[in-house]
Amino acid sequence: MTLSSSITINDPDIQDFRTRLFARLRTIHVPQLQREHEGLIEIIVTLYVCVKKMQRSRPTPTEEQALDDTLNHLKSYATQHFSREEAFMEKIGFEGLNKHKEAHRQFVAGLLAIEDKMRSTSSVYVIDLLHKTVSWLFDHINSQDMQYSRFSQGLPPRSFDKAPLPKKNPKEIPALRHAGISKKSYREKLLQRLQDVGVARFNLEHRELLNQISGFHELTEALSNRKPSADDWQRIDKTLTFLSNYTKSHFGAEESLMRRHSYPGLEAHVQEHQSFIDKFTEFKSKLLEEREIFYAVDLVFYLLEWFFSHTSRTDTKYKAFFRGKALED
Repeated sequence: MTLSSSITINDPDIQDFRTRLFARLRTIHVPQLQREHEGLIEIIVTLYVCVKKMQRSRPTPTEEQALDDTLNHLKSYATQHFSREEAFMEKIGFEGLNKHKEAHRQFVAGLLAIEDKMRSTSSVYVIDLLHKTVSWLFDHINSQDMQYSRFSQGLPPRSFDKAPLPKKNPKEIPALRHAGISKKSYREKLLQRLQDVGVARFNLEHRELLNQISGFHELTEALSNRKPSADDWQRIDKTLTFLSNYTKSHFGAEESLMRRHSYPGLEAHVQEHQSFIDKFTEFKSKLLEEREIFYAVDLVFYLLEWFFSHTSRTDTKYKAFFRGKALED
């Protein structure tokens, strides 16, 4: 499927994302349901293509329709999969059926809530929808689905709560950055994607944030090839503290400037900022509690996708508004 002349399913960035998702998928030993889990991943990859297009330029009506079609396909496919999964559990007499049904119901409700927010407030919330789908899918498959998998094989129950992600040989974890690209050229490539938002201070702060995120990206990539040491976790904690403080300071400055000049998009902008802070806090808590490098990899993905979506789709909206105004900042 091609959504634009510049972004396709076969692009290296998209294939890296797809490979990383499949690397995390556990086998549940029920062929039809396993194929459906793989089908869900393919829909998520298509959704990711839509996200990448959204970050680079304003989507055409055809591309907006492609996003709508993908979201509708995701909801339809997931609902049908859940029905077949529940029928299978009922057939084998799995005692955790009701709990499983409730998890399915909550996921669909959460998906619809984010979709409504995306359509009524800002398209940037597609990042939250994408992340919720990815994180829920693997937490659910790799923990709850594995319970009925073991039951169907006549194996005793086992708790996966403390290890929701499959343990991989570090060499099997795909790099998030293309092989052969130096750290310098990687950062330059990211910086080239930054858009001018019309306020010099905020442009500089966006560059600093992107530098910190790319550095964090390089660190997590290095740690995917070895077990993190105590010093590594200290570096991660230090980076998280910096990003938390810096983003709050940057958001505060943006909101203050918009408030002083009665910017009409202030409320929606503040909501996006708060959504990011909530999600970042959730990731930080997981990393502090679990000390699992997969969560750091997921956080990098979320940071980059949210950052480019927000700066290109939301921050650029105030560029014309502030043009010609005397800005103290």
